[in-house]
Amino acid sequence: MRPHIVPFIQAVQSALGQGLRVLDVGSFKATELCVRDMLNTDVVGLDMREGDGVDVVVDITKLHLVSLPPQLSEKFDLIFCVDTLEHISQPHQAVNRQRRYPSGNRN
Repeated sequence: MRPHIVPFIQAVQSALGQGLRVLDVGSFKATELCVRDMLNTDVVGLDMREGDGVDVVVDITKLHLVSLPPQLSEKFDLIFCVDTLEHISQPHQAVNRQRRYPSGNRN
């Protein structure tokens, strides 16, 4: 993640508070900065490759073709997709697949 994105993520954390369930699409920790380290909440990391910051390895454009792992079976309050879409051959499919995870109150 590029440093100029940090203030945005900090502002989101401040505005939304604690206890959120967050999906981080493209979570592979390629630099010292990642969403998981910045947010004090439940973050599920999804990426196409294994590595630091990744909980679920799956191609976001092919979610409709695979059985969802337990980490992805519940709703998310927030989805981050930072510095990711430019690396995907069909970014519009990646965005459409993320709609599988509508937000909502989990009361």
